[in-house]
Amino acid sequence: TGSEEEVLREFDKSLEALRPTLSSSNYQQLWLRAKMNWSRLQFVRAGERSALEILRPSWPVVEQMMAADPTSLDALRLAVNYCMFYGAYGAEVLGSTDPQLGGVLSRGVEWSTRLAELDRDDLLSRRKLADAIGLRGAFVARDDPARAVPLLREALHLNLEQIRLSPANLDTRAVAVAKANSLAKALVRLGREQQAADELQPMLEFYDPLSTIG
Repeated sequence: TGSEEEVLREFDKSLEALRPTLSSSNYQQLWLRAKMNWSRLQFVRAGERSALEILRPSWPVVEQMMAADPTSLDALRLAVNYCMFYGAYGAEVLGSTDPQLGGVLSRGVEWSTRLAELDRDDLLSRRKLADAIGLRGAFVARDDPARAVPLLREALHLNLEQIRLSPANLDTRAVAVAKANSLAKALVRLGREQQAADELQPMLEFYDPLSTIG
């Protein structure tokens, strides 16, 4: 990570040197990418809380960027990635009442939905939409599993669509298993065990939990 830190510091210096020549939107996007890279490095070094401390102050810049150009594919991809980073870190260390985390996750769903609509042929955009909805659903499930069930179900079905299109993609399958597990847990908490079993049936078309037993 020492060499990676050196690269990031050099990038920061170069970015500031080039700032007078860059448009406001270009500078914002490059600056946010740098913050996300720093947060990833800090996550490796010290965990989610330290990574989140780097991302939290930059949230207003993300909102400004999206307000300035709400249909830019580059801006949307960057904003959605930011929300995914923030959501993944925040889910581990922040409480369910944290107002900024809830707002970031809601924006993640909004922006990933827009991205998927504007870039319909990009399977990665559909994957990000599923992930954003899944993160939002897992967050809501902490206090309100009934309200989380539709979100988790939608996220799972989006992943299942991707598996049908690319059945050899093990990463998508693993993510879908995690979403199915979250959905089942929410339903069990509501006392709806049979519905939980029924909801898992589509996932079992692609995943045999007994296949990993030697």
